[in-house]
Amino acid sequence: MNHEKFHGVYTALLTPYDDDGNIDCAALKKLIDSQIDDGINGFYADGTTSDAFMLTTEQRKEVIKASVDAVSGRVPVIAQVGSMSTDEAISLAKYAESVGADAISAVTPFYFSFTIREIKQYYRDIVSAVSIPLFIYMIPVRDGVVFTYEDLEDLLSDDRFIGLKYTSNDFYLLSRLTKRFPDKVFFNGFDEMFIAGLSVGAHGAIGSTYNLAPRVAAGIYRCWRAGQTDEARKYQQIMCDIIAGLFSVEYMPALRRALELKGFSMGKIHAPYLPVDEKRTEYIKKEILPLTE
Repeated sequence: MNHEKFHGVYTALLTPYDDDGNIDCAALKKLIDSQIDDGINGFYADGTTSDAFMLTTEQRKEVIKASVDAVSGRVPVIAQVGSMSTDEAISLAKYAESVGADAISAVTPFYFSFTIREIKQYYRDIVSAVSIPLFIYMIPVRDGVVFTYEDLEDLLSDDRFIGLKYTSNDFYLLSRLTKRFPDKVFFNGFDEMFIAGLSVGAHGAIGSTYNLAPRVAAGIYRCWRAGQTDEARKYQQIMCDIIAGLFSVEYMPALRRALELKGFSMGKIHAPYLPVDEKRTEYIKKEILPLTE
């Protein structure tokens, strides 16, 4: 497999809904088309940003298929299939492969305090069920699982694991991993730390904010690759300002509202998220949207 096809900026897609709460496939395609036009290199479907863990298994499958269909082979699609149940994760992985996803990823099983030995077996069981590669997903701030260098070295030594989605601020660990595994693909996870990830060897990034600011994210990557570090830093600072603004409202509801204001239908937000009120909407219009252009 050509691992370089996975390099670059990947948007962790939001899931649009219609007025009845169903997946709005037409709205998703519109978002994807616009993202590709603005320089996005690929998509990460059915992750946290997609509301995956608030959806039924059938809805998660629908999101994966709708994403693959909308992309139509133009750029790669990574389908996130992680679950608290290995059986469900395998079911989603097989489905993702059957509809044409280029790779899968899986968050570690959360809530229950699984051992590292159990989590490693979870990953091996998933990747053994399909013939497409798997990106391990490390996000200790959400799942509480802290992999050591030795844990990740053990998993990544298996050729079926193509790389790692690395959502951590431990760049010492990421630096060691990129040196140890030069043929693997490492995605930076925290949008506000994209440059930091690139500086220690990440090959790109997967991020939620890129739904709203694809040109800014693409600018970071393009300038960094061209050796224009000062310009890349300017784009990163803009990204950080956007993120700070979104968090001052409430990140995920604000992200969806901002996209609506840009003409993308998002539909009714899933509870327990709360909709953005008029005062905060005005803040998004005046303080956040101008930064995204």
